[in-house]
Amino acid sequence: MRNVFLILLILLNFTQCAEPCKICGEGRIMENYVLKYIIPAYIMHLYTPQEDILGVKFGIGFDGQLINSLIPENDDVLDKFRQIAKRNGDTTYYHPISTCFPLPCLSDGGSRFDVYCDKNYADYPAGASLNDLITIYFYSAMEFVKSNYATDNSKPVKEYCLPLNEFNSGNHYLLAYDKVITFILNAKPDDMEEYSFRFVYSDISGKEMMHDAIFKRGY
Repeated sequence: MRNVFLILLILLNFTQCAEPCKICGEGRIMENYVLKYIIPAYIMHLYTPQEDILGVKFGIGFDGQLINSLIPENDDVLDKFRQIAKRNGDTTYYHPISTCFPLPCLSDGGSRFDVYCDKNYADYPAGASLNDLITIYFYSAMEFVKSNYATDNSKPVKEYCLPLNEFNSGNHYLLAYDKVITFILNAKPDDMEEYSFRFVYSDISGKEMMHDAIFKRGY
């Protein structure tokens, strides 16, 4: 009986978080799940654009429904989580692990961004795609999930930097949405005109959501 007790204590220590986090809370046992998903509610926030040495900088964040498998609201939520996990190749979520997963991820793969301007910009006419001019910075849990939760458990999300066209041509999924997705428009406008930029996000189903932002030199 004493040996059984010791085994239980060891297992409890293994499945607890290494440190408190906003998902599991201090001392909470991780049970079997580590990852949360967000289903965007077609609300996209565009953070204030800024100028830097490269060009014009924008940041995007998302609102939506959190699918939490640690403390699911009901069986429907848990079923939805399992469907999303299966679609994203998240096959290890049922294994106990000693790492908290601090950032919810966008639920759908195949994410795509397109950016347009209402006026002529650089050598691009009004209404044309500016994707060629843009670099995207983002965080993703893709490698962590592909490794069956084995890749550097202390840092389950990794930062990436890609030309936007390269991002759009790949399958970059599990974007960590608490970390703002940043866009650098690698060309500054030549004058003091006011510009309206439209950011369009497309999910795996082809649905789109968009957000417009006004930018003016010295804004």
